[in-house]
Amino acid sequence: MSEIINHKKNQLINLLRDKGITNERVISIMEKNSS
Repeated sequence: MSEIINHKKNQLINLLRDKGITNERVISIMEKNSS
C-alpha cells in the first residue's frame, strides 16, 4: 500500500516540476499535506 502512495507522490512531484515549481515549494506542499 505504501508503495502505491509513494508512487503517487512521486508523480505529483514530477508534475509540479514540469510546471516549473521549485523543489522548496514542493517540499513545503508535501509537509503541509502530511501534517
